Amino acid sequence: MDWGCLPQSPGDQVTSFTEYNTKLIVTGSFSTVGSVQANLIASWDGSSWNQLGSGLRGPSGSFAYESVVNNNELFVVGTFDSAGTVKAKNIAKWDGSNWTGLATSGNGIIYSAAFYNNELYVGGTFTNIDGMSANHIAKWNGSNWQALGSGINGSNVNDLYVYQNELYVLGTINSAGGVPCNGIARWNGTSWDSVMGGVSTTNASMIEWQGKLLVGSQYYTNFTITPGPQIQSRVQQWNGTAWSIFSQQETINVRKFAIHNNNLYFSGGITNSLTPEYSNVMKWNSLSSLWEYVGSGINHYTPALGTYNSELLCGGVFNTAQSGKCDYLAKLVDVTSLNDLSQINNEIIVYPNPCASKIYLEGNWSLNQTQITITTLTGQNVLQQSFSNEIDILSLYQGIYIVNITGNGISINRKIIVYR
Repeated sequence: MDWGCLPQSPGDQVTSFTEYNTKLIVTGSFSTVGSVQANLIASWDGSSWNQLGSGLRGPSGSFAYESVVNNNELFVVGTFDSAGTVKAKNIAKWDGSNWTGLATSGNGIIYSAAFYNNELYVGGTFTNIDGMSANHIAKWNGSNWQALGSGINGSNVNDLYVYQNELYVLGTINSAGGVPCNGIARWNGTSWDSVMGGVSTTNASMIEWQGKLLVGSQYYTNFTITPGPQIQSRVQQWNGTAWSIFSQQETINVRKFAIHNNNLYFSGGITNSLTPEYSNVMKWNSLSSLWEYVGSGINHYTPALGTYNSELLCGGVFNTAQSGKCDYLAKLVDVTSLNDLSQINNEIIVYPNPCASKIYLEGNWSLNQTQITITTLTGQNVLQQSFSNEIDILSLYQGIYIVNITGNGISINRKIIVYR
């Protein structure tokens, strides 16, 4: 499996995916998708792109950051001034045919949205929404906006998620409703509470996995398991009463979680000093308790991850996926046939992939004068030897490589991912 493109690409950044009325809703900063005019938001039905009315509009640099669905209505938040022909300051509703603005004034940005107890909650950098004072979080009860006590003291709310019948709020948070809170807080419908010591860094995403709330970070996160020293991790889990370590792999950064075919994924990836902008989608291996690469990588920021029509989608600011041209939006596809430079009768298998210390080759072919060469994606030779079923790769840095098998009339390429 590796990353491929949809038939037409957005013209700029993609920020989120949501399914609505059997169609994929994509938000971002684009004004076109392929040849289709689509301002900040578009729908994909599996074969063609369409705009929702005349889309969303605002000054240069406007975004639609996220959308959520409730009672067959689509709610979109971001930084924009109008939706269709109506005024809509940073939040709008689409009923399948028409746009409605839920606010006509406000400041800051709305980054996140979630439904809790059948009411819409939004979070961001704002301190005012539709003329009402609301510090970084507010709720819409269907007819008007309400503040949540004194709101959030800090600078931003990045993500909202409902877990164990409470609304969890993640971001740059010092306190919530006057209660000291470090990076994360929870709302039970009437009052605020902290989350046992909290977390402290730039936090990106939350998701429920196997009964626990996972919190992912773009940087190391300090959190408290029990009274005592804090522990550093990039992904931690909360069971409603205490924190515990979920993953502690080095240089890992989480931008967005998703669940696809009962597997846990996140976009972000494991980076190194040689490829600081390189990104990836990672999949959780419960047997090894490690995050593993999915495909051969994406070359820049990836804030969007989701599913549609049984496919895993990734969106962001990239222009390369699977070492080929792919702008802003990619999907996971079966590219087994693309791995071969020539067709042969007997399959050659290279495993495991991703790999850490050794790779193994299997296949039925003559070994005489067969050569193994491993190169970087730019063609630099990093390892060369005569054929062996077992190859030591401990000398290779973390990254993506091509294994080339030549001799006896064959020339086969296999892409491998080396992680440490």
